[in-house]
Amino acid sequence: MNRYLKKSSLILALTVLLAIATTALPVQRTSARRLRFSRGRTTAILRGSVTNDAMKQYVLGAKAGQTLIVHVTSPHGLAQFDVYPRNNRQAFADTAEDVKDWQGRLPKSGDYVISVYSTGGNTRYTLEVAIR
Repeated sequence: MNRYLKKSSLILALTVLLAIATTALPVQRTSARRLRFSRGRTTAILRGSVTNDAMKQYVLGAKAGQTLIVHVTSPHGLAQFDVYPRNNRQAFADTAEDVKDWQGRLPKSGDYVISVYSTGGNTRYTLEVAIR
């Protein structure tokens, strides 16, 4: 009975440890960077890479009424992105989720997030972001 109890405790401990480790992975594999335009410029070109199910996030401050234009290219077309207000991921879900090109008029002033990810393994990307 004692041997059974030890084995059950070990299995339970390993299950809990595995659950904690797998829920922590997405947080560890996401990086965020504040996007700032060079003085006098309204377009920024960023190059980077993403691995497997990791993503790169860019945060951009914008004003209500401005138009945000985003375009991503990558070898074999693996990179895509989502755009959303920082505190409302579902705001543009119907038009700015899982896309390679997006343009939209921003409804309110504040921070917007661009999340770049791969749809099939490691890839490099070029992200063009313009604000008008």
